[in-house]
Amino acid sequence: MGTQQSPINLVQPVASALDPIVVDWTGRLPLDVANNGHTIQVNCPPGSTTTASGRRFELLQFHFHHPSEHLVSGRAFEMEAHFVHRSEDGDLAVLGVFIRPGAQNATLAGVWSVMPQEEGHVIEPATIRPADLLPAGRDYFRYAGSLTTPPCTEIVSWFVYRDAIEASSAQIQAFARLFPGNARPIQDRRRRFLLSSF
Repeated sequence: MGTQQSPINLVQPVASALDPIVVDWTGRLPLDVANNGHTIQVNCPPGSTTTASGRRFELLQFHFHHPSEHLVSGRAFEMEAHFVHRSEDGDLAVLGVFIRPGAQNATLAGVWSVMPQEEGHVIEPATIRPADLLPAGRDYFRYAGSLTTPPCTEIVSWFVYRDAIEASSAQIQAFARLFPGNARPIQDRRRRFLLSSF
């Protein structure tokens, strides 16, 4: 195991003049949803990109964890969404979005309505707007880390939004019934820099 593993406790970041994350995702994407035994994953067709830290990455897929994998000052959220991107040279950038109980989330409702209850894959003609799963506030934490599933390769630039989005308690419970605990334990931060845009 390496020295830059994820997730970590997001605590005492260094405020920095970080560039805004520029999300340029295709408006609506078809529902291509998989239960891979570890999470619910929505696969994305080519054409949606994010520019972060001056680099351009293409959105590959997004998936969910219960409870959240990252902590904020020791606090976990009910869920966390990860939007996984890849650069032309193979590096990864993941946008993390916390999910807390609140109003029903219409975009999640579209995914949840077709998510396989057992390992499997489904493609539906219905579409969703992934951008609707981003928080209104765009301040974020940034650090160098790893995948949180094997082989936990240390090729990930993490960008975790400070603000959370909402999902209803029923939506959170529906995911928790399938995956009662699919979050990797917190890893040692070691001497890594944790930056924030705020």
